Amino acid sequence: MEQVPTLSRSQKARFWSKVSRDVDVCWLWAGTVNNTGYGRFWLTGRYWQAHRVAYTLACGPIADGLMVDHICRNRQCVKPAHLEAVSPRTNTLRGDSPTALNARKGVCVNGHVLAEENLVQPVSDTRRCLACHRARSREGNRRYRARRKAARGSAGL
Repeated sequence: MEQVPTLSRSQKARFWSKVSRDVDVCWLWAGTVNNTGYGRFWLTGRYWQAHRVAYTLACGPIADGLMVDHICRNRQCVKPAHLEAVSPRTNTLRGDSPTALNARKGVCVNGHVLAEENLVQPVSDTRRCLACHRARSREGNRRYRARRKAARGSAGL
C-alpha cells in the first residue's frame, strides 16, 4: 500500500481539526467517511484513510506489507493508542468476518476438536474436521457398495 505523504504544519492542523478527541475513549473522525465507514482525508489530490494518516503522524511510516488495524474495532477511530500496524492476516483474524469467526472455532458442528492433527485442508483453503470427513467418506462408500450390490443382484450376477 502507498505511504501517506509528509504533511505540512497547516495540513496537520487541518487533519487534527477534524478529530473529536476524548481522553477515555475513541477519537472519532468528524470529517468525511467512505461507504464502508472509514474516515477519509483529502491530501495531495486524493483521499487517504484517516486512520492511516493518524498512525503515520503519531508513529511514523507504515512498514511495507503491514496495514493499520483498529484495536477498538471502531472504523472512525483515529486515536493512535487504538491503532496498530499488523499483517493482513492478523488484521483479518482480529475482525468479525466469516473467515475470522471460523478460524476461532475450537470444535466442528459434531463436537470434534479442530486441532492440527484433526484438520483437512482442501484446495478451497477452508478448514475441515478430519473425523467428520472420514465419517462422511465411510458413509458414502457404504451407500456406493450397497447400490453396486443391489445392481448386481438385479442383473442376475
